[in-house]
Amino acid sequence: MARNRDQKNLTDPAVSIVVPTYREAENIPELLERIRGALASFESGFEIVVVDDYSGDGTDGAVGGMQEKEFPVRLITRRDGRDLSSAVLRGFYESSGDILVCMDADLSHPPETDARFQCNAGELVMQS
Repeated sequence: MARNRDQKNLTDPAVSIVVPTYREAENIPELLERIRGALASFESGFEIVVVDDYSGDGTDGAVGGMQEKEFPVRLITRRDGRDLSSAVLRGFYESSGDILVCMDADLSHPPETDARFQCNAGELVMQS
């Protein structure tokens, strides 16, 4: 269960990027590298929350490999249901950041040009 957002810790990231996945293992390393590059100068910190619908394709291993490289990424594996919208909501619910971003794992939203990284808490920015 996620913590109460009123109980913010000093180490909590400002931005949480939720990445819903199903059979996207091969895209995980490049996506995470590009997100980190896009946010390299972002001083308030960020986390990446991968919500996988039990792909069975090695997504867990891909995320684990990036954790070993000290990426700020964690994995939520859902064993029941394969539904994009509920995966996104689960990721948002378990995120720590004040700014919540959803990003496709297939790189259809290039992190380098994503305007959502420029928003403030409470703003809604959509990119399609």
